[in-house]
Amino acid sequence: MIAVSYPRLVRIAAFFGFCSEVLEQGDEFINLSKDQLIQLIANDHIRVAEEQVFEAVLRWIRHRPETRQADAAEVCSHVRFALLPRDYLVRLSQSDAFLFQNPWCKDYLLEAMGYHLLPWEHKRRVTSERMKPRTPVGLPKTLIVLGGQAPKAIRSVEWYDFRTDSWTSAAAATVGSSNSPAGTLVVPTGSGQVRPLKAPNATPPSPNRARFPPGPSVPAPTPMIADLPSRRCRCGVAVVGGLLYVIGGFNGALRVRSVDIYDPVRKAWRFGPNMEYRRSTLGVAVLDGIIYAVGGFDGTKGFSSVEAFDPWVGSWRCVASMAVCRSSVGVGVLNGKLYAVGGYDGTARRCLASVECYDPSADKWSPVADMNHRRSGPAVAEMGGRLYAVGGHDGLLVRNSVEYYEPEAGIWCSVADMHFCRRNAGLVAHNGLLYVVGGDDGSSNLASMETYDPHVNTWSLLPSQMHTGRCYAAVTVYDWNVV
Repeated sequence: MIAVSYPRLVRIAAFFGFCSEVLEQGDEFINLSKDQLIQLIANDHIRVAEEQVFEAVLRWIRHRPETRQADAAEVCSHVRFALLPRDYLVRLSQSDAFLFQNPWCKDYLLEAMGYHLLPWEHKRRVTSERMKPRTPVGLPKTLIVLGGQAPKAIRSVEWYDFRTDSWTSAAAATVGSSNSPAGTLVVPTGSGQVRPLKAPNATPPSPNRARFPPGPSVPAPTPMIADLPSRRCRCGVAVVGGLLYVIGGFNGALRVRSVDIYDPVRKAWRFGPNMEYRRSTLGVAVLDGIIYAVGGFDGTKGFSSVEAFDPWVGSWRCVASMAVCRSSVGVGVLNGKLYAVGGYDGTARRCLASVECYDPSADKWSPVADMNHRRSGPAVAEMGGRLYAVGGHDGLLVRNSVEYYEPEAGIWCSVADMHFCRRNAGLVAHNGLLYVVGGDDGSSNLASMETYDPHVNTWSLLPSQMHTGRCYAAVTVYDWNVV
């Protein structure tokens, strides 16, 4: 058994992020006082599925039911029932034995079910503590690369740590965990090494390895994400409500309309609602909580059509179409509007310099100034009130040039070239810098990443590279602290 005092237990829950291990401690957890338990589960900054919090509370109550049943209602008032999955709530509400033993829970269940039925705009106005998402701290923002073409469609997921300039692949992380001693939890340390911690009921390792490290805090773990459920390239990615959506693309045989959703709290992928149409080489962006799938190619024809997905409604709907068909289109959001940048018009059989802007309040696309160069497969991102278009190609010419759209002047301005020509790359903004990753140069896939500093108008090639060079990947920055 790992000896952990109560203050240490709370610090682990607060700083560790993933606190499954805390709730599953043996004597340390079930011997907490009522007030200590409330302080632990009321903490906004623990990262764990809410059903695990609830089941841990029930385990605490059942350890001494003769004295603790009287405290059950007060303790459970700090469980965030609205964060429990709907099917879990339904099972609880249908358990006569549970409700007979815990009649106080009926009101909590009704409140939570009512929350699940609210439209999204009403959910954002709810102030009850039992409906407030937890906001874990200490986890870094991470650049995530999902799938891609290398040279065929792949499932591989990699992520980049901005702090250490290092890449981790899901496959390598899984191997690292499986090679650890039985019954241990692998926890990255600040030095990048791993330290095994004893899991419940495991054989105790040596004292130096069994105990939590000394000091005022516990190092934050490096986030992990599993490989995609199936091969996917030429897809889009969006993050809404802490969930990661991978949308459309090509699986190596077919263009698809499917959506995979990753839940980082449950550490699992699940299927999401399909789009109306099969779309590969589409553009995807989020505007006001709505996911937009723009253009693309279904294997026969390119699309000018656009679909929108409201995660709280759970279905796709068509919105206004663009003026021209655009596959391999770059998409970005700037000043509350959606921009479709360049791409390829399969009808006219040409790469595009044109740009269209979508106003969701009017459900209308309007043309804006053309770019200085035709760009199919550009990488697009917003930073500092400007929309950047990076690389792409015009026929056989793969570009290393970069330009940005200045909305007030309505013009495109060129900036410094990248070190490498890239098309079908990923582009994100982080802490005032642009990061372009992967893509291909017309002859081979790239594993390298470059960063652009607008203050000095310079691109820098970063030392570390992805484990797998790839193009047509879905790339995003994920903030693990807003799950």
